[in-house]
Amino acid sequence: FECVITAAARESSSSYYEARIGCSPRAARYAHEHWSICFVAARACQCRRLSYSHQISTMTKNTSNPHENTSLLSGEKPAARSNVQVQSLLRGKCDHKRLLVPVLGCILIVATMYMLIRPYRRQAERQRVSAEAEAYLKPLVGIDESGRYGVTYPRNITEKDTFADLAKVMIPVWFEASLVALSTFNPTVQPADVHGARKCLLTTRDLLDVFSPVYTNSNRLWYRLRSQYKEGYELAGSFQDLHDGNVTYDEQLWHRRRQKLINWSVKFERYVRSRNFILYFLLHPSPDGCYDHKVSHLFWGTAGRRPPCGDDLARSSLQQLALVQLTNALHYLTI
Repeated sequence: FECVITAAARESSSSYYEARIGCSPRAARYAHEHWSICFVAARACQCRRLSYSHQISTMTKNTSNPHENTSLLSGEKPAARSNVQVQSLLRGKCDHKRLLVPVLGCILIVATMYMLIRPYRRQAERQRVSAEAEAYLKPLVGIDESGRYGVTYPRNITEKDTFADLAKVMIPVWFEASLVALSTFNPTVQPADVHGARKCLLTTRDLLDVFSPVYTNSNRLWYRLRSQYKEGYELAGSFQDLHDGNVTYDEQLWHRRRQKLINWSVKFERYVRSRNFILYFLLHPSPDGCYDHKVSHLFWGTAGRRPPCGDDLARSSLQQLALVQLTNALHYLTI
């Protein structure tokens, strides 16, 4: 039977089956008369070979007259019902295969949509938390008559608070203070006006360095944020030197340094707006993180001492920081 079906998919001449393949005359006539049915079935299922044993077992189960199967094996022309059964069986198998493709496609589409929507939902949650934190922290920022910026911390530190808890209390409010201080860098600013805003930028940058062990740099947000504060602090200092140095300078130098400071202020504001989840990042330090940032060597660069981790107590971490700073100061005195 396999010989007949395979030949029927290739040729339509009964003499070809009898002479070339070695089929019996009856089997050759059967292939010649029914080759179109076999060809369509083979092409529909895209099969190279048809299983002889599977076809025979299926037809034996579904055929009520056993003589039909016997006549087929012997090469006699079978009843028309057997042809319909073979074609129906092949079509059924192909239908299952055709259904499998759209089902897998639907599963793939759903999984892809979930993977695309999930980051947007997370981003929306970050933005919502950052907006609420900004509304809460901004009233805690103040400025005195001398132009110095100060903050009121959201709560007091207890003995059970960890180093990560201390970071959540101190950094976000000073970050908000630095954004308020940007209003100082306007087109009418004078070198004597930037002292308080410059100190605010320095405090925020120092706090980023102090609490660097609990902030990961996997997305480089910590590093870029610190770099922005470093650049602004240096530009503000360069502009302030025109006043504190009591030196004579031309108007072009004054305009050039002021414009650089204003350009940085605009760039930093744009950076914060484009990443409106920075407060969320600062409010969620790693509770057990112990990251090593090379650029924070001024605070944690002492050899042989590891920086505190997020789950270390806040009081002992501050004592360790004081010891490191005192050791660095003594090194300066011995030079």
